[in-house]
Amino acid sequence: MIIWRSPRHLSPYRIFLGDTALTQLLLTVVSVVIAPRILAEGFNIVNIYLGPSQLLGPWYSFMLYATMCEFDESFFIWATKETVLLLVHLALNSSASLMVSMIYRYISLRQSNIKTITAVLMCLAAYVIPFSLILPHMGLTYSTNVTEADQITHHMVPNIEKYSTVVSANILQLPILWSMFCCIVLLVPIYATMYVCRWKILTLLVKATFVHSQQTKLSIERFVKALTVQSLVPILSIFPAAVAYSLIQSGVLRPQLFSYFIVPCIGVGPAVDPLITIYYVAPYRHFVNATLLSQLFITPDAQHAQSRMKNKT
Repeated sequence: MIIWRSPRHLSPYRIFLGDTALTQLLLTVVSVVIAPRILAEGFNIVNIYLGPSQLLGPWYSFMLYATMCEFDESFFIWATKETVLLLVHLALNSSASLMVSMIYRYISLRQSNIKTITAVLMCLAAYVIPFSLILPHMGLTYSTNVTEADQITHHMVPNIEKYSTVVSANILQLPILWSMFCCIVLLVPIYATMYVCRWKILTLLVKATFVHSQQTKLSIERFVKALTVQSLVPILSIFPAAVAYSLIQSGVLRPQLFSYFIVPCIGVGPAVDPLITIYYVAPYRHFVNATLLSQLFITPDAQHAQSRMKNKT
C-alpha cells in the first residue's frame, strides 16, 4: 500500500512509512527464522535456536538474534542483565525513525515544498548512530560449548545436548555497554524531541495565522496522533517483560519461564504498527475498507458471473 496506494501529497512522508514498515518486516522474518529460546543466569545468557537458522551455524544464529532483539529498543532497558545482545542498530533505528517522522511533519508545516530526497537524507542521518552499533558486535565473545551452557543454566533444560545450536555469552562486554548507552541514554533526547515537535505542531494548528484548510488540519492531526500511538506501542513490550524480569529476580518465577516470554513481547510491535498506520492514514484505510466491503457484499449475480468466467478459462 505504501508503494501503490500513497497519493501524491504523501510522496515524501511515505519514505518514513516505508522505513518503519521495512524494520517491522525484517523483525517478523528474522524472528521466524531463528525462533530462539532465551535463558539467563546472572550476567550470562544462553540462546537455544529452534528455527531454520540453526542450519547456518552458531555465529549466524547469534547475529540474527542480535538483529531481531534490537527492533524493540525499550524492552532492552529492562532486560540488559538477561540478554547478551538485546540491542543492535534496528532497535535504536525504530525510535529514530519515529522521531524524524515527527520532525518532518513539523517542518512540512513551515515549509510546504519538501522534496523526497530530503526525507531520504533525514532517514539516513537518523541511521548513523544505529549503524555504529553493528560493527562492534562482530567481535563479541561467545561460546558454543553445550556443557558450559548447561552449567550456566544449572541443568534446567533436559537433554540440552540434543539441540544443534546452543550459544552462551557474557553481557559485560564493550559492544553491549555501548549499546546500553545508546539505547538508554539516547532514548531520552529522542522522545523529548518527539514531544516538543508534537507540542509545536498542535500549537501551530490552532493559530489563526495557519491558513490551511480544515481538512488539511484534520489530516495533520491524524498523522501526529498516529506517530504518538506508535511511540507508545513499546509500552506493550516494556511492562510485561519488566514484570517478568522483576519476578524472576525476586525468585517468584523460574528463569526458564522468561525464555518463552521475550519473543512474544518483541512481536507486539510488528503486529500493532501496521494496524495503526492503516487506521490513521486515510488513503490506506479507505483502500482496506473498500477491499473488505467489496468481498463481503458481492452479489449472487456477480458471484455467478465470476464462476462462469473461471469455467470458460
